[in-house]
Parts: sequence; structure tokens; C-alpha cells
Amino acid sequence: MTHWADGGPTSLHNLALLCKRDHINVHQGRLTITFTNGHPTITRPTWSDPDPPPQRHGLGDTA
Repeated sequence: MTHWADGGPTSLHNLALLCKRDHINVHQGRLTITFTNGHPTITRPTWSDPDPPPQRHGLGDTA
């Protein structure tokens, strides 16, 4: 992925949808985005804690 300011194309194969926090982290060098087989992969720094596993709630669960 090449940022448009660095000469990257504004085309679908060079885009990834990110939330605001991750967008800022990419620009600050805290996250790296690479493409593997056309799919974006976000790499976190080795010093960061992993995200907690997603919580799944069924219809009868209370949050």
C-alpha cells in the first residue's frame, strides 16, 4: 500500500477501510498495512498487546 501523497494510486487495489484510530496509527507508524493475495493485512508492533478476542452474545445473553 502506497499513500497517495507518496505517489500511490487512488484505486481500489491500493485502499483499505480503517477506523479513525487505526488510520492515525498507520500514519504514526504504529501499524503497518501490507497486501497478501489482494487482501490487506495489518501488522501490529511486537511490543503491543494483542486485542482481546471478540465477544459474542447470543439472543438470550445480557451484556
